[in-house]
Amino acid sequence: ELTLVPRDAVLVAYADVHAVMVSEVRQRILQMLPAQGNGQQDFESQTGIKIDADVDRVVACLAAARQNGQALPVSGMAIVRGRFNAAKIEALMREHGAKVETYKGKRLLVSEVPVGQAGASSVSLAFIDPGLVAVGSTDLIHTAVDLRGGGENVTGNDAVMSFVRTFAADNAWAVGQFDALTAQAKL
Repeated sequence: ELTLVPRDAVLVAYADVHAVMVSEVRQRILQMLPAQGNGQQDFESQTGIKIDADVDRVVACLAAARQNGQALPVSGMAIVRGRFNAAKIEALMREHGAKVETYKGKRLLVSEVPVGQAGASSVSLAFIDPGLVAVGSTDLIHTAVDLRGGGENVTGNDAVMSFVRTFAADNAWAVGQFDALTAQAKL
């Protein structure tokens, strides 16, 4: 999934979802939290996705604003590997106003999202390959589709990959160039 992350990503994160869901750390955190609602059950009934069983891993990234006018100073994307009911997810998104577009042969579900006084930005979801979905800023989803065919991705960014290699065996990690993030965002 790292090959779908743009070279200029300023933050890259990874989680082995199953390992995290059954981890002792998660169990301890759940014990400390107050009783929660049925968020996971609601999500499953709406999307057909049972997070602890259907999602294998997630790679997420934040990237600097794109040249083509991305409205947000930082845009994000999550690339999720697992088992998904594409028809159910598409129906849910269309029910909530998403439009279907095609980009280089891939169906994108695109939603306009209000962004303060700046107007709106678009968020998209695309099934990149069977069992692989990308969701995030439309610009980054286009980039992921482009990178599927090859190109300069984050694996060629030595600054980021030196950290990734350090943590690659772990169940969850996040690495980034926080100076680049703080220069663009109000963190």
